[in-house]
Amino acid sequence: MGVMGNGRLAKRPLWLFLVSFLAIIGLVLLTSPLQNVAWAICFFGLLAVAALSLGWLVLGLKKKVSPRARSSVVIISLALVLGLMFKSASAFSWLDIGVLVLICIGLLFYARRR
Repeated sequence: MGVMGNGRLAKRPLWLFLVSFLAIIGLVLLTSPLQNVAWAICFFGLLAVAALSLGWLVLGLKKKVSPRARSSVVIISLALVLGLMFKSASAFSWLDIGVLVLICIGLLFYARRR
């Protein structure tokens, strides 16, 4: 049975996404990451949780979810968050983007072959 086998497990990613998304909105409205770097760390942590739960929610639309699909969601979500972290730090050149994309493609290829 997949991750989303019964109704209770299907609701978990939805609630996790909604709570983390609302926490991101509250964090953005009430804090300033320029004054304290800890808020930026909290933001990217919440963003990773939101991306993972959204990926699992989209996977939940399928009847059967394979472990390969779940590992692909983790790899893609973390790559997006890492890309946004580098972009927000203005530390992204074309070479860095290429390296990140190649690493993600390699991890996805490895996850599919396992």
